[in-house]
Amino acid sequence: ELDAVAAGVALASALAYCAYQIVRPEFQKRRMRAAKARRARHVGSRMAHRIGASVGGLVGADGVVNPRALDAMFDQFDADADGSVNKDELRSALVAMAYTMRDYEVSDDDVEHWLREFDSNRDKLVSRGEFHVGMERWVTECARHARL
Repeated sequence: ELDAVAAGVALASALAYCAYQIVRPEFQKRRMRAAKARRARHVGSRMAHRIGASVGGLVGADGVVNPRALDAMFDQFDADADGSVNKDELRSALVAMAYTMRDYEVSDDDVEHWLREFDSNRDKLVSRGEFHVGMERWVTECARHARL
């Protein structure tokens, strides 16, 4: 009877280990996506702060994000000035900004992440309003984490 219990425990342990090995890559993928999202928010916030400095700062003394700074940043992204940023414009703007920052390489995942975060109506374009909402969220989130 003791041998049967030991065999059952061993079998259950082996099955649990196998299940863990199957599920573990998905856990790692989730962690990597979360880390990439944090990095994109951080870089986006840094970019916004740099551009915002040219129009009086990204965040005013009252703690509110300066809409003129976001407009200036959006205008840099919107290369054809049609009022929306498509995937190619987004990639170009991110690459240009990453080059000036000298510490960030833009990947396809980064571009897709920005689109997912900002394109709230899922039309594969980022409008000025969507851009404002997304950047305000990112800047607020980065400021909150900086205080922790």
